Amino acid sequence: MDPLEHPGSASVPLESVLCTEELQRRPSRPPDHEAENRALVSLAQALADSPRTVLQTLANMILEVFGSESRVVSLVTEDEKRFYWPAIAGIWQPHIGGGTRATSVPVGDVLDRNTPLLFKHFERRYPYFRR
Repeated sequence: MDPLEHPGSASVPLESVLCTEELQRRPSRPPDHEAENRALVSLAQALADSPRTVLQTLANMILEVFGSESRVVSLVTEDEKRFYWPAIAGIWQPHIGGGTRATSVPVGDVLDRNTPLLFKHFERRYPYFRR
């Protein structure tokens, strides 16, 4: 069974875990053109040297430039019902090559809405993230 699928797990409505309006109240960070340039050069070099690893380089660069515990590159399958993770940097890295149903993770809702979303207590909607 897919580790991110929990049959019978209750999830709450999307609106109950959204706090997207908070994005408007947060101060924006000044651009770090030097870091962004280094990342783009690294990506271009990775694409030239080893196209098969460019997605992992992308995940690593996003983690480095933006910071966080983990960054995942998610690709949607042709039937648009599942995600596949070809590259992960950070604490979720052991899940490289895995995937899940689009309805099991926040990115599915983001794609459905076609807009950035900010979540609070997303584990209430996506049971896999419960600790």
